[in-house]
Amino acid sequence: MVQLDAQHKKWLREALKQIPECLHFEVEPYLRGCIKRCHAKSRKTFWTWLRIQLSKNGYHDYLLYVSELKLPPEIVEPHQREGFKYAINGDTALILVVDGPDHVVWQVPAAKLEWALNLYPVFLKRLPDLELPESAQCRRLQAQLKKRFPFMTPEQRQAVLCQIEELRAMELRSFAPIPRFTLMKYAGGEEFAVHRLFLDAGLKDVVESVDGNYTNFTTVTVSRTYAPADVTDGLGISNGNRPTIEIEEVTVPNLYIVHSDESQKDFEDAFLQVKKTPQGDINTHLPIQPNATWRAGCHGQVVDAGTFDPLTPDDPVPVDHVGRK
Repeated sequence: MVQLDAQHKKWLREALKQIPECLHFEVEPYLRGCIKRCHAKSRKTFWTWLRIQLSKNGYHDYLLYVSELKLPPEIVEPHQREGFKYAINGDTALILVVDGPDHVVWQVPAAKLEWALNLYPVFLKRLPDLELPESAQCRRLQAQLKKRFPFMTPEQRQAVLCQIEELRAMELRSFAPIPRFTLMKYAGGEEFAVHRLFLDAGLKDVVESVDGNYTNFTTVTVSRTYAPADVTDGLGISNGNRPTIEIEEVTVPNLYIVHSDESQKDFEDAFLQVKKTPQGDINTHLPIQPNATWRAGCHGQVVDAGTFDPLTPDDPVPVDHVGRK
């Protein structure tokens, strides 16, 4: 218990350093009196207890000074409850996952750290290596050369062939790709991908990663380039006074769902505002009819869609079922 009290005093000193020294005379005796009743075994739990104590007895103003995010990263040894070694760096928790000879650093938002710790134990599954950018660009140039070969001048063909040779040389000089893994959880006799659990993805949902790293559950910064799509004889279309080529950096989640059958179904159901009968047919006895009833109702009547003004004098004027304009 002596060692635990010493650890508590260390965490308390770290918290008091964030409070202006001129205010220590009031808050320090209060916290030192409360610390005797603290049973926290980790820094995270201690800071939860600290915020609770400051929120009571009129000391809530001190909550504006203290923040756990201001502390340096802490390497936490695994114990029976948490099971992982992890460090907190700002808004990101870095969790070490070891599976035999393989190991990865699992990046999780600090707000989701407790969720990640509760998944212990997990194991790693090897993913196919990513294609090198040089290989992808070389493949695109080869396809372009094959498609446009009859329409290219000898100089254009030679220029494309030189680019292909340069890319192949760069590909040979490149380092071997870094091994990729995904985190898997075994529960109830089945294996589940942890990144799918994180996004609460449906059974048929497809989950993609921006940087190809399925152990990065945080955000990434990507660059968007805006350039004219059609350029003829060196001339293109520009939007006002904006630059011809504009590059923008945005921060986006690394993991995202690219297709969801359930979301698509919900969208389609909300897009067509109709009601159905108990038999599953469209109910045509509504104040607002579906588009299909503009042509014919349930009894064959033609519904008047209202007047029509042509956009140009050359547009034909529609007539109704009896020939009236």
